[in-house]
Amino acid sequence: MNFFLADTFTWMLRGTAQAAVAVVVVLAVHTLFRRRLPARWKYALWLAVPAAWLLPRIPQTPISVARYANPEIVRYVYTIDAVLDAAPSIAPPTTNVAPRPPRRLAWQEITGVVWITGALGLGAWWSIGHRRAIRRLRRSSAPPDAALVALLEECRAATGLRHSPDVIESRGISSPAVTGVLRPLLVIPEGLSQRYSTEELRLMLLHELAHIRRGDLVTNAAATAMLAVHWFNPMIWFAAARVRADRESACDETVLALAETDARAAYGGTLLKLQTQLSGAPACPAVIGILEGTRRLRDRILRIAAFRRGGTAWGLGAVLVTGGILACIAADPPAAKPERSPPPTSAPSLEQRLRQHSAKTQQVHVQSLVLEPSKGLIERMASIEPKIKSTLPTSDAFALVSVIDAQKVANLIAMLPAPPTAGNGQAPALTPNNVDQLIFRGRPSPTVTTRNGQRAVIEIIREFRHPVKWEDPDPKLKGAPATPTEFETRNLGYGFEVEPTVPVIPTPLENAWIDVDVAPFLTFLVGWEKGKTPRGLPTSSPRFSASKRAATNVTILDGHTIVLMGDFEIPDDYKWDNPKIGEPGDKIKTHRGTVLWLVTARLINSRGEPGITEGGLAPELFAPRDWQFTNMPIEQCVAHFTGMSRLIDPQKRGLNIVLGKPAAETRHVTLDLRQTNLINALELAAKAAGFRAEEGGSNTVILTP
Repeated sequence: MNFFLADTFTWMLRGTAQAAVAVVVVLAVHTLFRRRLPARWKYALWLAVPAAWLLPRIPQTPISVARYANPEIVRYVYTIDAVLDAAPSIAPPTTNVAPRPPRRLAWQEITGVVWITGALGLGAWWSIGHRRAIRRLRRSSAPPDAALVALLEECRAATGLRHSPDVIESRGISSPAVTGVLRPLLVIPEGLSQRYSTEELRLMLLHELAHIRRGDLVTNAAATAMLAVHWFNPMIWFAAARVRADRESACDETVLALAETDARAAYGGTLLKLQTQLSGAPACPAVIGILEGTRRLRDRILRIAAFRRGGTAWGLGAVLVTGGILACIAADPPAAKPERSPPPTSAPSLEQRLRQHSAKTQQVHVQSLVLEPSKGLIERMASIEPKIKSTLPTSDAFALVSVIDAQKVANLIAMLPAPPTAGNGQAPALTPNNVDQLIFRGRPSPTVTTRNGQRAVIEIIREFRHPVKWEDPDPKLKGAPATPTEFETRNLGYGFEVEPTVPVIPTPLENAWIDVDVAPFLTFLVGWEKGKTPRGLPTSSPRFSASKRAATNVTILDGHTIVLMGDFEIPDDYKWDNPKIGEPGDKIKTHRGTVLWLVTARLINSRGEPGITEGGLAPELFAPRDWQFTNMPIEQCVAHFTGMSRLIDPQKRGLNIVLGKPAAETRHVTLDLRQTNLINALELAAKAAGFRAEEGGSNTVILTP
C-alpha cells in the first residue's frame, strides 16, 4: 500500500506541474486574444487544464515540465573545513565509505499521506457543507407561485431543456441559484417575484436554466473534485476562480443570444439591481448562482455591453494556439535514425523480467581519485596504461582516456610516493615540488553511493564571496576607497555528477555491466584582475580556472575504473587549510598542469559489501540444476519450486510463487530438464500446464491460467 501511495503521489506531482503549465498557457491565450475571444470559448479553453493533468506521461524533452516535476537527484555537499583529516583512497567500499543516500520512498510516503489526507478532508468538508446547505434551504422553503412556474416553463422551452428542474422558494438564499448534478434543483429567494419585473425575472431564470442546459453543474462538480485533489497547488485555486468568472460570462452570452430583442441594457441593469439588493449565493462550491460575487461584476457588465453574435473563428483560432503551445511543450524530439536496424527480438523471458526488476533496487558505489602527476610520473604510468599521455589539449575539460581494471588501478596507486608530512604531523599544502601527490592533500576524494538510475551530485567545496560592483565615495572624502555594493558567491572545490545505470542483474555465469554517466568539475582561484570605477578608483576582481561541464557516458564492467584527464591552470600553492583563500590584490603563482581523475563503479549490497543487493534475486537461483516431473499437478510443482528456492537461498526466503485462480480442472506437468536454473524451469512448467508466469516484483512470480 505504501508503494502504491508513493507511486500515486509521484504521478500527482507530475500531473499538477503539467496542469500548472496549462493554466499559464490558457491565461496567455486569454491575454493574447483579449476581448475578441467570446466568453464561451474562454470558458472552453480551461478544459486544457484537466487534459494536461490526465495525460499518461509528458515526454522528457528540454522544454517538458515532467523532468522538473519529480527530480531524482541525491546531493552531498561537504565543506573543506569539515573533512581536513580524512584520507583519500580507492579501496573497496565499506559501510563507512560514503553516507547512504536517503530512501526516496520515505519522504514520498509521508508527503503522500499528507496529500491524500488533505484531499479527502477537503472533499468531505465540502460534501458535508453542501448537504447542510441543501437541508437548510429545504427547511425554509415553500412552493413557488403559479405565475413564476408558468414563466419558468416558458424559459425552459426557450433554452431547449426537455424537463424543468425542481424549483423551491427559500428564505435561506438571497439570489437565484442551481445545484445538483443528477437532479438539478432551482432555488429562488422568497418574494423575488414581488421585487422584480417579469422581464427581469425572465432574464434571471434564463441564466440559471442556461447553466443546466450547458452542463455547468457537471463541469463544476468535476472542477471541485480536481480542486480537492490539487489542494496544495495555488495555480489550480487561481484557475478555479477564473473558471467561475468565465463560466458566468459564458452564461451571460447564452442569455443574450436567447433573447428575441437586444436585451443588453435590461440584462446589465438586472445584474446591477441584484448587486445592490442581494448579497450572493451560499458559499458552497456545488451551488451556482447568477451573482456569486461583485469583484468581477464590472467586467461582466462591459462584456454584456460589447456582446456580438458569432466569434467562432476567433474561438477556433484560440483553441489551435492553445493546443499548439501544449503540443510543443509535450512533443518528443525527432528520434535519431539508427545507422542500422536492430535485429528483431522476442518477448523477454521470465528470468529476464525478474532480473530487470531486481536491477531497479540495486545500489551502486562510485568512488574517485584525483591526482596531479608530474610528467615523469605520467610516463611511468604510461607503461601500465599506454593511453595515459602527458600531452593534452588546453581545453579546460576532462576527456575520456581509458577504462582499466582493478589490478591496473592498484599498480598506478603503487607508483605514488609516500606523502610527506609537516612538522605538526599533518600533510602540507600542494607545492610545485610535490605535484606527484593528490591535488587536495588531506581531503577525501569524491565518493557516493546511489541507487540504480538515480543521479547523484557530490561536492567538496568552500564558498568564496567577492564583490562585483563598487560605489565611488563622497568626493569630499579624499583618499577614501571604493565601497563594494554587490557580491557574488563562487564555490571553490571539486566534485562530480554521476548517474549509474545497471541494465540487468547478472547471473553467476555473466559479468555485471554498469552504464556510467559522469561529469567531474573543479574550480580554482588563480589570480586577481585590476579594474577601475567610473571615477578611476582601483578595484580587484577574481579570476578562476574552472573545468567545463562535459559529461562522459561509458559502459564498464562491475569494479572497473574510468580514466579521465584534463589540462588546467592550477595555483602553485593552494592553501586549502587556510580559511582565507586570498585577498584582493594578492599575487597567485600558477602553472599549467595535468589532472588525472579515476572513477570506479561497483555494485554493492545493503551491508556495504561488493555484490548484488539483498533486495533482489540471489545469484544462487540462476545456478543450473536437473529437474524431473512425471504427471505432477501444477500445485505440487509450485510447492516444490517454492521449497527449493528457500532451500537454495534461506536468508532471502527464496522466490515468492503465487498460484492465481485455479483452472477449471486439475492440470498436470511432465518435464525432464537438464542443467536448467530454477527460474527457467518454473516458466517451462507453467507453460506445460497452460499457465502464464508474470512477475509481481523482483522476488515474486504469479501463475495464472
